[in-house]
Amino acid sequence: MLIPEISGERRTLLKPRRYGKYVNDHTLFYDDAGKRWCLAGITSKKGNPNDERYFVFADTPSLDCKMRERAKIIDNGTRAWAPCVIKENGLYYMFCGPSPAKLEVSHDLGDRFGQEIRLSGNPPMACHRDHFVLRRGDNDFIMYVSGLEDGKSAVSCLVSNDLLTWDFAGCLPRG
Repeated sequence: MLIPEISGERRTLLKPRRYGKYVNDHTLFYDDAGKRWCLAGITSKKGNPNDERYFVFADTPSLDCKMRERAKIIDNGTRAWAPCVIKENGLYYMFCGPSPAKLEVSHDLGDRFGQEIRLSGNPPMACHRDHFVLRRGDNDFIMYVSGLEDGKSAVSCLVSNDLLTWDFAGCLPRG
């Protein structure tokens, strides 16, 4: 597994200009096919978090270089929250919120198509957001999402063997 590491002074990797003014709640991942670091993050042209309807996509061959803004992805007219990208069988799966969970799938990180997620035993929360997906085994995945349960912050765990059907496994109250 590659873990990004920046040596030296802190610096800006991306300052969007075409599709937004900033990047919020981003995910950074390595595209081994294209040999590049990629970023997908929330943005808006107005600079207002309530107007965050889409994600900006950028890439760079090295974290020592600035990222190039590539495209605007997902603009379905509603708010977009915290993407998480995982690659499986040559496809890139981007999970995002807010509730209900959304999934965009891509062959090449360019064209994307929406895919329905099936939830069994839906997390008992007012919303589920901030998706984080990990591979647990060969065809075994775990997803963590945050939200509210009984008016308190909570983290829910879901499991899947195909990235499309997710079973609710439990909830951990945070406070």
